[in-house]
Amino acid sequence: MNNDTDMALLDIAEAPFTWKTVRAIENTEFVPKEYRGKPDKMLGAMMLGRESGIGPMTSLNNIHMIDGKPAMDAELQVALVHQAGHDIWAEVQTDTECTAVGVRAGSEREGRYTFTIVMAERAGLLRPNSSWTKYPESMLWARAATQLIRQMFPDVLISMHNYDPDELAPPEPSVEAVAVSPSPVAPSDPSTETLIEWEPEDE
Repeated sequence: MNNDTDMALLDIAEAPFTWKTVRAIENTEFVPKEYRGKPDKMLGAMMLGRESGIGPMTSLNNIHMIDGKPAMDAELQVALVHQAGHDIWAEVQTDTECTAVGVRAGSEREGRYTFTIVMAERAGLLRPNSSWTKYPESMLWARAATQLIRQMFPDVLISMHNYDPDELAPPEPSVEAVAVSPSPVAPSDPSTETLIEWEPEDE
C-alpha cells in the first residue's frame, strides 16, 4: 500500500471503517469478547451497522452473530424505533409478564404484545444462572419489545434479524393481521398470551 492510498484510508470521515483502524483496536477492551482479535468480523459488523445509520462502536456492542446471521439486540432495536419517530413502551412489566405497546409515527392506533414467564419456560429459556432467571423483568421486556417491533416496525430493521442473543429460541410463527385467539386457559392465568394485531393504515 502506497502512502497516498494509506492517507486516503485514514480520512477522518472514513477512519472508523478502515482496516488499519480496526487492526489498531482489535485487541483492546473497547471491543467485545465475541469480536476481539477478529478484525474481519469487526469490520463486517461496522459496515452492516453503517447501513442502518449506527456508529462503529455501537455496532460492535449491539450486533451479534446468531446461527450465522447478524442480529441486533433489543436495546438497539428500541432505540432505532424511537429514532425513526415511532414510540414503544412497557405497559405492564413484572417478573412474570411484560406487555409492550407501540404506535407508529402519525398514527393513534396501538399495537400490543405480551410475553410471559410461562412462555419463556415453554421455549426452554429458563436455564440455570441465565439472564432469564437473574433478570426476568428485563428479559421479558426484551422479548415482548422485539416481537412487537417485528410486527409493527419491520422497516426500521431492514438489514438484520431482530432477536436478542440472550433470549434466542426457535422463531415463533409469523402473525397475519387477523384476530388471534388466546391460549385455552383461564383469562387470569399468566400463561395467557395477549396479542392484539396492528394493521398498517392506508397511505
